[in-house]
Amino acid sequence: MPENFVGRPVDEQLSVSDLLRPEDYAAFRLGRPMVDVLNDVQWRGDFDFATEYKGRKYVQISFGVRGGGRDSGGGDIIAIFADGRFEKFVKWPEGGDKIRIGEFAVLARAVEGAPIEIRDFENDLKKDAVPRRSFDPGLTLAALLLFPAVNAAEAPRRKRNAELRDQFNAARLGLGMTERQVQSVLKAKPLYSGSVKAGPIQIYGSKESLGVFPHYSNILLLFKDGKVCGIYSGETVPGGNDGLQEMRDRFFSDLPEIPM
Repeated sequence: MPENFVGRPVDEQLSVSDLLRPEDYAAFRLGRPMVDVLNDVQWRGDFDFATEYKGRKYVQISFGVRGGGRDSGGGDIIAIFADGRFEKFVKWPEGGDKIRIGEFAVLARAVEGAPIEIRDFENDLKKDAVPRRSFDPGLTLAALLLFPAVNAAEAPRRKRNAELRDQFNAARLGLGMTERQVQSVLKAKPLYSGSVKAGPIQIYGSKESLGVFPHYSNILLLFKDGKVCGIYSGETVPGGNDGLQEMRDRFFSDLPEIPM
Protein backbone atom coordinates (compact mmCIF):
# COMPACT_ATOMS: atom_id res chain seq x y z
CA MET A 1 0.00 0.00 0.00
CA PRO A 2 1.45 3.43 -0.90
CA GLU A 3 2.38 5.67 2.00
CA ASN A 4 -0.07 8.38 0.92
CA PHE A 5 -3.13 6.12 1.24
CA VAL A 6 -5.42 6.67 4.20
CA GLY A 7 -8.96 5.33 4.27
CA ARG A 8 -11.68 7.74 5.33
CA PRO A 9 -15.48 7.54 5.44
CA VAL A 10 -17.59 9.78 3.23
CA ASP A 11 -18.19 13.23 4.71
CA GLU A 12 -20.77 14.89 2.52
CA GLN A 13 -20.24 18.30 4.03
CA LEU A 14 -16.47 18.41 3.54
CA SER A 15 -14.93 15.88 1.19
CA VAL A 16 -17.51 16.63 -1.50
CA SER A 17 -16.09 20.13 -1.85
CA ASP A 18 -12.84 21.50 -3.29
CA LEU A 19 -13.02 24.68 -1.21
CA LEU A 20 -10.49 25.84 1.36
CA ARG A 21 -11.42 27.93 4.36
CA PRO A 22 -8.97 30.42 5.92
CA GLU A 23 -8.51 28.09 8.88
CA ASP A 24 -7.26 25.41 6.46
CA TYR A 25 -4.32 27.44 5.18
CA ALA A 26 -2.03 26.48 8.06
CA ALA A 27 -2.17 22.82 6.95
CA PHE A 28 -0.03 23.68 3.90
CA ARG A 29 3.41 23.98 5.41
CA LEU A 30 6.57 23.58 3.34
CA GLY A 31 7.81 19.99 3.41
CA ARG A 32 4.75 18.61 5.17
CA PRO A 33 3.65 15.11 4.02
CA MET A 34 0.80 15.21 1.52
CA VAL A 35 -1.20 12.66 3.50
CA ASP A 36 -1.11 14.91 6.59
CA VAL A 37 -2.17 17.96 4.61
CA LEU A 38 -5.08 16.12 2.99
CA ASN A 39 -6.19 14.59 6.26
CA ASP A 40 -6.34 18.06 7.80
CA VAL A 41 -8.54 19.38 4.96
CA GLN A 42 -10.75 16.25 4.89
CA TRP A 43 -9.42 15.12 1.48
CA ARG A 44 -11.00 18.07 -0.28
CA GLY A 45 -9.58 19.40 -3.54
CA ASP A 46 -9.67 18.44 -7.21
CA PHE A 47 -6.80 16.13 -8.09
CA ASP A 48 -5.52 17.20 -11.52
CA PHE A 49 -2.32 15.38 -12.49
CA ALA A 50 0.58 13.28 -11.25
CA THR A 51 3.73 12.11 -13.03
CA GLU A 52 7.51 12.04 -12.70
CA TYR A 53 9.18 15.22 -13.94
CA LYS A 54 12.90 15.99 -13.81
CA GLY A 55 13.50 13.01 -11.57
CA ARG A 56 10.85 13.83 -8.97
CA LYS A 57 7.27 12.64 -8.45
CA TYR A 58 4.86 15.56 -8.69
CA VAL A 59 1.17 15.85 -7.81
CA GLN A 60 -1.06 18.80 -8.69
CA ILE A 61 -4.27 19.40 -6.72
CA SER A 62 -6.43 22.49 -7.22
CA PHE A 63 -8.49 24.19 -4.53
CA GLY A 64 -11.14 26.89 -4.52
CA VAL A 65 -10.51 30.02 -2.46
CA ARG A 66 -13.24 32.45 -1.35
CA GLY A 67 -15.94 30.28 -2.92
CA GLY A 68 -13.88 29.27 -5.95
CA GLY A 69 -15.27 31.21 -8.91
CA ARG A 70 -15.27 34.75 -10.26
CA ASP A 71 -19.03 35.14 -9.79
CA SER A 72 -18.55 34.65 -6.07
CA GLY A 73 -15.36 36.71 -5.90
CA GLY A 74 -13.21 33.61 -5.62
CA GLY A 75 -10.68 31.69 -7.66
CA ASP A 76 -8.72 28.46 -7.96
CA ILE A 77 -5.20 27.91 -6.68
CA ILE A 78 -2.86 24.97 -7.33
CA ALA A 79 -1.04 23.05 -4.61
CA ILE A 80 2.13 21.29 -5.78
CA PHE A 81 3.43 18.25 -3.92
CA ALA A 82 6.90 16.88 -4.73
CA ASP A 83 7.91 13.36 -3.65
CA GLY A 84 4.93 13.22 -1.32
CA ARG A 85 5.46 16.58 0.40
CA PHE A 86 3.94 20.03 0.00
CA GLU A 87 6.19 22.30 -2.02
CA LYS A 88 4.22 25.44 -2.94
CA PHE A 89 1.06 27.13 -4.15
CA VAL A 90 1.01 28.53 -7.69
CA LYS A 91 -1.50 30.24 -9.94
CA TRP A 92 -3.12 28.31 -12.75
CA PRO A 93 -0.77 28.36 -15.77
CA GLU A 94 -1.87 29.52 -19.17
CA GLY A 95 -2.78 27.02 -21.88
CA GLY A 96 -5.54 24.48 -22.27
CA ASP A 97 -5.24 22.90 -25.70
CA LYS A 98 -5.96 19.23 -26.32
CA ILE A 99 -3.13 16.95 -25.29
CA ARG A 100 -1.90 13.46 -26.00
CA ILE A 101 -1.94 10.94 -23.18
CA GLY A 102 1.51 10.91 -21.64
CA GLU A 103 1.87 14.69 -21.88
CA PHE A 104 1.73 16.77 -18.70
CA ALA A 105 2.38 20.28 -19.98
CA VAL A 106 0.05 21.98 -17.48
CA LEU A 107 1.69 20.20 -14.56
CA ALA A 108 5.17 21.05 -15.86
CA ARG A 109 4.25 24.74 -16.16
CA ALA A 110 2.78 24.68 -12.67
CA VAL A 111 5.91 23.04 -11.25
CA GLU A 112 8.05 25.74 -12.90
CA GLY A 113 5.70 28.51 -11.77
CA ALA A 114 6.60 31.08 -9.16
CA PRO A 115 5.36 30.26 -5.65
CA ILE A 116 2.64 32.44 -4.16
CA GLU A 117 1.28 32.92 -0.66
CA ILE A 118 -2.32 31.79 -0.37
CA ARG A 119 -3.30 34.78 1.81
CA ASP A 120 -1.84 37.15 -0.80
CA PHE A 121 -3.84 35.29 -3.44
CA GLU A 122 -6.98 35.64 -1.32
CA ASN A 123 -6.38 39.36 -0.78
CA ASP A 124 -5.93 39.90 -4.53
CA LEU A 125 -9.26 38.14 -5.12
CA LYS A 126 -10.92 40.46 -2.62
CA LYS A 127 -9.55 43.51 -4.45
CA ASP A 128 -10.71 42.22 -7.84
CA ALA A 129 -14.09 40.95 -6.66
CA VAL A 130 -17.06 42.12 -8.72
CA PRO A 131 -19.70 43.77 -6.49
CA ARG A 132 -22.75 41.58 -6.06
CA ARG A 133 -25.94 42.76 -7.71
CA SER A 134 -28.80 43.77 -5.46
CA PHE A 135 -31.50 41.15 -5.04
CA ASP A 136 -35.07 41.46 -6.22
CA PRO A 137 -37.13 40.83 -3.04
CA GLY A 138 -39.87 39.09 -4.98
CA LEU A 139 -37.51 36.73 -6.77
CA THR A 140 -35.59 36.08 -3.56
CA LEU A 141 -38.77 35.13 -1.71
CA ALA A 142 -39.84 32.82 -4.53
CA ALA A 143 -36.43 31.13 -4.50
CA LEU A 144 -36.60 30.65 -0.73
CA LEU A 145 -40.05 29.07 -1.02
CA LEU A 146 -38.82 26.65 -3.67
CA PHE A 147 -35.55 25.81 -1.95
CA PRO A 148 -36.81 23.09 0.45
CA ALA A 149 -38.46 21.14 -2.39
CA VAL A 150 -35.42 21.48 -4.67
CA ASN A 151 -33.09 20.56 -1.83
CA ALA A 152 -35.09 17.43 -1.00
CA ALA A 153 -35.21 16.36 -4.65
CA GLU A 154 -31.45 16.75 -5.08
CA ALA A 155 -30.47 15.12 -1.79
CA PRO A 156 -30.14 11.54 -3.17
CA ARG A 157 -28.01 12.76 -6.10
CA ARG A 158 -25.80 14.84 -3.81
CA LYS A 159 -25.30 11.85 -1.54
CA ARG A 160 -24.38 9.61 -4.47
CA ASN A 161 -22.07 12.29 -5.85
CA ALA A 162 -20.31 12.53 -2.48
CA GLU A 163 -19.83 8.76 -2.43
CA LEU A 164 -18.34 8.69 -5.94
CA ARG A 165 -16.19 11.75 -5.29
CA ASP A 166 -14.78 10.03 -2.24
CA GLN A 167 -14.30 6.60 -3.82
CA PHE A 168 -12.63 7.94 -6.96
CA ASN A 169 -10.45 10.56 -5.30
CA ALA A 170 -7.21 10.12 -7.25
CA ALA A 171 -5.22 11.48 -4.31
CA ARG A 172 -5.62 8.02 -2.79
CA LEU A 173 -3.45 6.57 -5.56
CA GLY A 174 0.28 6.82 -6.09
CA LEU A 175 2.80 6.63 -8.89
CA GLY A 176 4.37 3.19 -9.05
CA MET A 177 1.24 1.30 -8.00
CA THR A 178 0.29 -1.91 -9.79
CA GLU A 179 -3.12 -2.55 -11.33
CA ARG A 180 -3.96 -4.84 -8.44
CA GLN A 181 -3.10 -2.13 -5.90
CA VAL A 182 -5.20 0.42 -7.80
CA GLN A 183 -8.23 -1.86 -7.79
CA SER A 184 -7.75 -2.62 -4.11
CA VAL A 185 -7.69 1.08 -3.20
CA LEU A 186 -10.58 2.13 -5.44
CA LYS A 187 -12.59 -1.06 -4.83
CA ALA A 188 -13.49 -1.13 -8.51
CA LYS A 189 -12.60 -2.63 -11.86
CA PRO A 190 -11.69 -0.32 -14.75
CA LEU A 191 -14.46 1.08 -16.94
CA TYR A 192 -12.07 0.87 -19.87
CA SER A 193 -8.70 -0.70 -20.64
CA GLY A 194 -6.78 0.02 -23.83
CA SER A 195 -3.53 1.27 -25.23
CA VAL A 196 -2.18 4.47 -26.79
CA LYS A 197 1.23 5.41 -28.13
CA ALA A 198 2.45 6.28 -24.63
CA GLY A 199 1.44 2.87 -23.23
CA PRO A 200 -1.44 0.93 -21.62
CA ILE A 201 -4.22 3.00 -20.06
CA GLN A 202 -7.18 2.38 -17.78
CA ILE A 203 -10.14 4.56 -16.81
CA TYR A 204 -11.77 4.12 -13.41
CA GLY A 205 -14.97 5.71 -12.19
CA SER A 206 -18.65 5.66 -13.05
CA LYS A 207 -20.92 6.37 -16.01
CA GLU A 208 -23.51 8.00 -13.73
CA SER A 209 -24.27 11.63 -14.65
CA LEU A 210 -25.72 13.28 -11.57
CA GLY A 211 -26.06 16.97 -12.50
CA VAL A 212 -24.53 18.04 -9.18
CA PHE A 213 -21.80 20.66 -8.71
CA PRO A 214 -19.00 20.07 -8.05
CA HIS A 215 -19.49 16.83 -9.99
CA TYR A 216 -17.27 13.85 -9.24
CA SER A 217 -14.42 13.02 -11.63
CA ASN A 218 -13.19 9.77 -13.11
CA ILE A 219 -9.50 8.74 -13.22
CA LEU A 220 -7.31 7.97 -16.24
CA LEU A 221 -4.14 6.01 -15.49
CA LEU A 222 -1.13 5.50 -17.73
CA PHE A 223 1.06 2.44 -17.08
CA LYS A 224 4.67 1.61 -17.83
CA ASP A 225 6.15 -1.80 -17.08
CA GLY A 226 2.97 -2.71 -15.20
CA LYS A 227 3.07 0.29 -12.86
CA VAL A 228 1.27 3.65 -12.82
CA CYS A 229 3.45 6.37 -14.38
CA GLY A 230 0.80 9.04 -15.00
CA ILE A 231 -2.51 10.06 -13.40
CA TYR A 232 -5.16 12.38 -14.84
CA SER A 233 -8.36 13.38 -13.04
CA GLY A 234 -10.32 16.52 -12.17
CA GLU A 235 -11.71 18.65 -14.99
CA THR A 236 -9.72 16.70 -17.59
CA VAL A 237 -11.50 13.42 -16.75
CA PRO A 238 -15.11 14.38 -15.96
CA GLY A 239 -17.31 11.69 -14.48
CA GLY A 240 -20.43 10.26 -16.06
CA ASN A 241 -21.31 8.90 -19.48
CA ASP A 242 -21.19 12.38 -21.00
CA GLY A 243 -17.85 12.94 -19.33
CA LEU A 244 -16.31 9.99 -21.14
CA GLN A 245 -17.30 11.52 -24.47
CA GLU A 246 -16.16 14.98 -23.35
CA MET A 247 -12.69 13.59 -22.61
CA ARG A 248 -12.30 12.69 -26.28
CA ASP A 249 -13.91 15.85 -27.62
CA ARG A 250 -12.19 18.43 -25.40
CA PHE A 251 -9.08 17.09 -23.74
CA PHE A 252 -7.31 14.08 -25.27
CA SER A 253 -6.47 13.97 -28.96
CA ASP A 254 -5.51 10.28 -28.94
CA LEU A 255 -8.11 8.70 -26.62
CA PRO A 256 -9.64 5.66 -28.38
CA GLU A 257 -13.38 5.20 -28.80
CA ILE A 258 -14.87 4.20 -25.46
CA PRO A 259 -17.97 1.95 -25.44
CA MET A 260 -20.77 3.89 -23.79
